[in-house]
Amino acid sequence: MATMFDLRHLLALFSCLAAIAGAAPAIAATPVEPAPENSVRVAIASGLVDSGLVKWIVDDFRAARPDIGVEVESAGLGEAYEMGRTGQVDLVISHHRPSEELFVGDGFGGTRTVLMYAELAFFGPPEDKLRLSGQDDLRALLQKLAKAQAPFYAPAPSSGAGLRLAELWTLVGIAPGWSDYEVLADVAPNTLAPAAKADGYAFGELAAFRALPATLRDRLQVLTRPLAALRDYYAVVTLSGERVPGVRQEPARAFRDYLLSERGQDRIGSFRPKGSDAAPFRPAAFLDDGLHAQRLDHELRSTSLMLYLAIACAVGAAALATTMVVLWRRASRRERRHRGIERRFALAVEASRDGIWDWDLNQDQVYLSHRFREIARLQLNGHWFPAPRELWTRIIDPTDRECVTQAIDHALAKGASGAISLKARLADSTRGTAWVLIRGKVHRRHREPGLRIVGTISEIDASQDQDSGTGTTPENGTD
Repeated sequence: MATMFDLRHLLALFSCLAAIAGAAPAIAATPVEPAPENSVRVAIASGLVDSGLVKWIVDDFRAARPDIGVEVESAGLGEAYEMGRTGQVDLVISHHRPSEELFVGDGFGGTRTVLMYAELAFFGPPEDKLRLSGQDDLRALLQKLAKAQAPFYAPAPSSGAGLRLAELWTLVGIAPGWSDYEVLADVAPNTLAPAAKADGYAFGELAAFRALPATLRDRLQVLTRPLAALRDYYAVVTLSGERVPGVRQEPARAFRDYLLSERGQDRIGSFRPKGSDAAPFRPAAFLDDGLHAQRLDHELRSTSLMLYLAIACAVGAAALATTMVVLWRRASRRERRHRGIERRFALAVEASRDGIWDWDLNQDQVYLSHRFREIARLQLNGHWFPAPRELWTRIIDPTDRECVTQAIDHALAKGASGAISLKARLADSTRGTAWVLIRGKVHRRHREPGLRIVGTISEIDASQDQDSGTGTTPENGTD
């Protein structure tokens, strides 16, 4: 009875395990949302949210870090930093440096890091009666606009372009208040459209100009070249955990690090608004001095660690150096012996009056000794000939060329066991019919893959081959 009871329990256990295994795919396929405390809350300028860039970035971040959620709050400049002061968000992304530095200076913010920028420009009608096109002197440009009291359409004061334009007017000491100076309540793209329709002047984002319909774009021209002073910089500002209670530091740090990483910067640069092929935002984290300092500090720490490791290895290196000296002395002795053998071989070859050839198939070039070039009447600077097959075509009489090349191919086909030995006529007509004996052996390269053919060439008395007429003698062939 006890055995049957145990068996029933085992069967029940196996059934439960099978049920769990069958349900596993369904459980794994269900997406798991991050816990609220593992989500980062970000206040972002409303223009960025409306452009589609924020969704473009968040989608990629969630793909990289599915364990961290992102809660986006679209807000104006003042509202965004008020949410930061009251602890409603963990990060702020804005584009007004004075407000960002004030927030950090008051102790609410931790760090401010440049993230990206949009190109701003002045625009005007194609006829350009004020002759402002190509202007680099912004002071002169603004003074001409004010003096002429030209029709001008300014972006909304709370927008990045509007804030930058207000700073420019303040810098030149002009308060634009003439009757044809109109400040629009809409965002920059709509600022350019009225200017195009009224043949007026405007200030806004270069990407907004490129996104205009062709009929409106043809009625405006870009007056200023890309200038650092006309960049609308966006920055990511962290919150101080000491000053602002409830800040979610870890997810905020992860999202900030992603934005400033190579992947995040590439994601920003690859964004294109719907219906446009122009990039409205340029990655700019590499321009931030604070980020440079952080990365330099990291590099210094890494360098210090490497230095400690180098010192730790110094003792072992000393012992290794002793071993290397011993090995070097042995190698030097072998090298001297090898050179002695080469000198004896060269003397022996010189005494035999044979020429030496050494075909390296890996490099596809052939070494020719001085005696070889002398026999073949070959004019060559140096010992190396770069086209081995062309060598035989050049020095062998046309009657025997095919026989020579076939003998070489046949030897190569046999691999390391291949060899050649044949007689042939040289192509040099100045000496009449000159016969040579060509020998060679295929070898495997020492310590390297591939083959080489090493052989000799010898002059033969023509009387030995009178019975054969032209072409190769009956003894010619391959081993």
